[in-house]
Amino acid sequence: MYEYELKLLLNEDEFFKLLSLASFKEFSVFQTNYFFDTENKLLSSIHYALRIREEEKKFFLTLKGPKQKSKIFSVRLEKEEKLDALKAQKMIKDGFLLSEYKEILSLKFLAESLNITDAFFSVFLVFNN
Repeated sequence: MYEYELKLLLNEDEFFKLLSLASFKEFSVFQTNYFFDTENKLLSSIHYALRIREEEKKFFLTLKGPKQKSKIFSVRLEKEEKLDALKAQKMIKDGFLLSEYKEILSLKFLAESLNITDAFFSVFLVFNN
């Protein structure tokens, strides 16, 4: 899957006018995002992102590739899959060797794409929103 992102610069009035045209219902979801990388920041250096998102006691692992610029959109490869809660919590707490989780398709893709198998990943950034 590819993520297509369009960013618009709107003032407050324009934002609320656009929001009123859409059929959004107001809701809020609390989520915590855990970003992983190697000690030497391998993923950051090649513009990849690896994240586990916790949302309402569910965990999702997302791998994002480098952005490819187009005239209007920012496009990037995105692979996401649901993780078992215990596995996700262990990965967050202890970090992980890429080779330990070959069954997770996003990590298998990462290992094969970058030709790495023994890299150790740990959390380097956490934020809530």
